[in-house]
Amino acid sequence: MKKILAVIPARGGSKGLPRKNILPFHGKPLLAWSIDAAKASANVTRCLVSSEDDEILSVAREYGAEPLRRPLEFSGDTATSVEVVTHALGSLAAQGESFDAVLLLQPTSPLRTGSDIDAACDIFWERGLPCCVSVCSLHQSPFLSYTMNDGILYQLMHGRVEPRRQLRPEVFAPNGGIYLVDTAWFMENANFMASGATSAYEMPPERSIDIDTRLDFAMAEFLMSYNNN
Repeated sequence: MKKILAVIPARGGSKGLPRKNILPFHGKPLLAWSIDAAKASANVTRCLVSSEDDEILSVAREYGAEPLRRPLEFSGDTATSVEVVTHALGSLAAQGESFDAVLLLQPTSPLRTGSDIDAACDIFWERGLPCCVSVCSLHQSPFLSYTMNDGILYQLMHGRVEPRRQLRPEVFAPNGGIYLVDTAWFMENANFMASGATSAYEMPPERSIDIDTRLDFAMAEFLMSYNNN
């Protein structure tokens, strides 16, 4: 069986929503929902929570994930998920552990489920592309979007805009829930996706929230209740 390492990046600092990774969310810390999703997946071999924060590492251990302390240089505002995952893979490689693929699970996507992970894994193995990312259809088409400079609007997509919604191309964006990538490809490219090399797993809007602000958090709480009902 192929081996997949799930990495949940959860640093202690957060400017938009302080301590958001362990804020109470429907009865348990926000972080715990991503741990539960990884544990519910039939494809995840091992699940790590990477953090510099003692409380977060303790929560990770409590909910059944392996805590991995990351260096402070990978924990600031400029730290990237690529650096966090590279550190995790390197730490396990030093112990003689290797994985066919690595799965990035952001704790700010608590509505993503173990079934979502398994569906993405099925697509990943069947398509044979090096990346698979969860996406959601965009309600607002970029063909109708504008940039603004000094209060003046400029069409984002230059050229004629198709006025009939039915004839506009459907567009998608990553929803932040699942980033699955071949380990060797990741180490060579230092990325989780690339145009033409990435399969898509489409998730519905009611499970596609990515929490960054207090409004996002409130919307996620509503959607969790909505989904449960």
